[in-house]
Amino acid sequence: VDAPRSAEVYVDGYYAGIVDDFDGALQHLELHPGAHQIEIRAPGFAPIVFDMQAIDGRTITYRAQMVPYRP
Repeated sequence: VDAPRSAEVYVDGYYAGIVDDFDGALQHLELHPGAHQIEIRAPGFAPIVFDMQAIDGRTITYRAQMVPYRP
């Protein structure tokens, strides 16, 4: 995700950390297999929200760009 490193990551409505915690080959978000909703929030940007299906033992890379919020 092209987001500020301090953007907050939520999984199924619960805070999971910041983008910087999950942005490298050795840093990733561990999820239980099944359906999850991911939300990324940062001040001044529209949130990114998407649904995904986690599969045990697989890595999924999601790419998106946060858009500056315009009221």
